[in-house]
Amino acid sequence: MEKKIKIILSIILLLCNISIFAQPYPTGGVIDPTLYDSIPRRAVQLSRSYSDIPSVYSVKHYGPQPYNQNGGTCTAWASAYAARTITESITIDRRDWFLTTRSAFSPYYIFRSVRHLMYKDLDPTGEDGIAISYALDFMKSEGAVRILNNEVNMLMRQINVSMYSQQKRYPIADYVTLYQSYLKTEDGDPVRTKMVKKSISEGKPVIIAIKCPPSFHEVGRDGVWYPKETSAFIDLSIKGNAHALCVVGYDDNRYGGAFEIQNSWGTGWANGGFVWIPYTVFNQFAYEAYEIIENLANYETIEYSGSVKIEVYNSKEGMPVRFNNGYYQTNSSYSSGASFRYILSNGKPAYVYAFSGDSGSNNTNRIFPPEKENISPILDYSENIVAFPGEFTWIQLDERIGTDYLVVLFAKEALDIDNIRKRFESASGSFPARVSAAVGSNLIPVSKAKYEANEMRFSAQSANPKAILGLLLAIDHRAR
Repeated sequence: MEKKIKIILSIILLLCNISIFAQPYPTGGVIDPTLYDSIPRRAVQLSRSYSDIPSVYSVKHYGPQPYNQNGGTCTAWASAYAARTITESITIDRRDWFLTTRSAFSPYYIFRSVRHLMYKDLDPTGEDGIAISYALDFMKSEGAVRILNNEVNMLMRQINVSMYSQQKRYPIADYVTLYQSYLKTEDGDPVRTKMVKKSISEGKPVIIAIKCPPSFHEVGRDGVWYPKETSAFIDLSIKGNAHALCVVGYDDNRYGGAFEIQNSWGTGWANGGFVWIPYTVFNQFAYEAYEIIENLANYETIEYSGSVKIEVYNSKEGMPVRFNNGYYQTNSSYSSGASFRYILSNGKPAYVYAFSGDSGSNNTNRIFPPEKENISPILDYSENIVAFPGEFTWIQLDERIGTDYLVVLFAKEALDIDNIRKRFESASGSFPARVSAAVGSNLIPVSKAKYEANEMRFSAQSANPKAILGLLLAIDHRAR
């Protein structure tokens, strides 16, 4: 009897040791603040754009089934398998979970390709991870491919890039980050939360990199993560302490407000492979956040629409304008020192650029995206409202009298705005003629667009994916 008790105790101790020393789930995330902050981030919109979003939103029903990652491949699972698949599902309105899973994009093609190109295959075992931006760069230049029939059951040593050589490529158009790695708080509302919620509410999954402590591995069936650790004490130089995931939803009413996250640790982890992370936890642990940009010209008819309003400091009426000779002109003149800002709104997705100049000089200044900030020109939400130079900053007319110019360009593909500015500076002729010379043959003629007579509002259509619409303003500038 005593011997049996010893054996039972030995088994119990063995099981305890197995539990204590059990290997955590694989990760593979890379958090690099310098690399992350070098990537253009999405423009912050006016405050009201974040106050009227729904309290609950999800794109989960557009996604594929969670599977268990092999090796340090979480970045590829989060970016290609989850986020890229969801963005395609939304584009084609595919909501069949089985069909979506079968048509998902391959994580291992992205992982193996990026390891080969960026890391020179220093880790053939697949244990080390990859940076999210490297995966997205590859998806932008080369594209993603469909997942192989038995890919989720393959061992890493069985997977080679050549296996995907006959697969069709599906590139993304671009990508942006949503916030800086080190953030300040605006009006008590953390930027991380409002930017990610806005993306999800616009039907865009968000790829994140989090600091991943042991408590994240231990999330129970309740499916909510309350960390036992403080993020400041998690050493990112230690392998395994960063993990990539995909945000698929949020709910202001759950756990005091929380994001729902798709993981790549199989359906046996947490709540069927998904976990809720409260906003307060997210703001501490989610150091990187990315959003995929689909092709803005994926339609037979390409549409442009938007408006620009001019707010004048200490004035409610703004700057009244009229449309004449192909561009807008102010009804009145404004003296040196006058302070104003532009409020731009566009209802159709576009890359948006704005620069200013004046009749007394050949020089121009880029206003949007601002020259001294790493901001993306992409404005592709259902409605975009941005202020330039900013919601709480103003432009001031200098002492050079004459005519001040504003040029706003809308395109479905990225433009080399600095070269366009240079051509404008060296061009001669009237204001519209200089813009036409700078932009080139893709500029939509004034006769092919609709411009409102007494407000800066426009709309246009084109079958040319490279078409560019110009909105031009001349401000009569007098002395003080």
